Amino acid sequence: MSPKRIGFLIYPAMQALDLVGPMDAFSAVTLADGKGRRRHGYEVLTIGFDAKPVPAESGLLLTPQFTTATAPKLDTLVIPGGSMGELRALGTDFQVRPDARVVGNGRVIT
Repeated sequence: MSPKRIGFLIYPAMQALDLVGPMDAFSAVTLADGKGRRRHGYEVLTIGFDAKPVPAESGLLLTPQFTTATAPKLDTLVIPGGSMGELRALGTDFQVRPDARVVGNGRVIT
């Protein structure tokens, strides 16, 4: 079984701790493979609206690994806490619909 893929959306004025804490926790998970070995339970990655570094509320610059246009299919999308007003103010076509789990250009990322 492949690791579950979890994407973390990064955006201006987000709380860095709300990104880094969960990413560290998911990255630390290992599972038995049935052959006496351990494997990663999750693959974690960051997603931005573009490839430019994004300043967290603290000023820490976060560089996304992917954009909403280039991100691979995900099992879960996490939107860390922070100033959601900043997220809305970006004026992008970003949307999250729990029923369809649609991001950015409308590609299903489940």
